[in-house]
Amino acid sequence: MNFFNNGQTINNTLYLSGSNEGSTFYVSVGDQRSDGLVPDDTYQRNSFRANASKKIGKVEISASTSYFTDKTDVVGNTIGDQDRTLYWFILNTSANIPLSTYRDWSNPKSYGYADNYYNAYYQNPYWAIGTNRNIDETNRLVGNLNVSYDIWTG
Repeated sequence: MNFFNNGQTINNTLYLSGSNEGSTFYVSVGDQRSDGLVPDDTYQRNSFRANASKKIGKVEISASTSYFTDKTDVVGNTIGDQDRTLYWFILNTSANIPLSTYRDWSNPKSYGYADNYYNAYYQNPYWAIGTNRNIDETNRLVGNLNVSYDIWTG
């Protein structure tokens, strides 16, 4: 079939932490990148986290914060006139048809172009990948501040 890719994920994290008798800290930075099984599908996540605490007498102050950004670019869930998944179009391609010959879906002179595709009932899967994308970017910031007082003098 020669349609799907070998997916891969690369994840890197760097962190630093330390403490002494009355305080602690932790800082981390992370990066994750994934290439999907479907051509052109990608995912990227970056993260930053910091925590710190300090005890002064009976009072302890701690703070933490996290920042994440996610970027997703994947083929859509419903494609074409039939509102089907990508896998539907792949399954309905004849077994003797080499799908890789239809990669050039945006060239009006190629057989992969929508008007020239050999199958009148199902769209070219490469056309589906190129024209039906779910692209999303999310940024999240979470923070917490905590102050506690030790009333027990045991």
